[in-house]
Amino acid sequence: MAFVVVEGAAKKHKKMKCQDKKYCSCYHQNLYCPDSCPITCVVDCVSCQPVSTLPPPPPSPLKVRRRSPPPPPKTYPSPPLTP
Repeated sequence: MAFVVVEGAAKKHKKMKCQDKKYCSCYHQNLYCPDSCPITCVVDCVSCQPVSTLPPPPPSPLKVRRRSPPPPPKTYPSPPLTP
């Protein structure tokens, strides 16, 4: 009887490519995000290296526009009483 223990799944590296045609030595070259990237990376076409990027901050809660209270009802003087 044999037991196999797997410690964590293998992390799949994200493949990136330089998309800027001005850098022909790096253009469309397969590059992979480094292990140290928390979530994603981008390619610096000048250095032809993948660079880790931080995830964007969570969106701030939308400010709720409060409506001003309605104006008070208009009051009209009561008509004079007739004797």
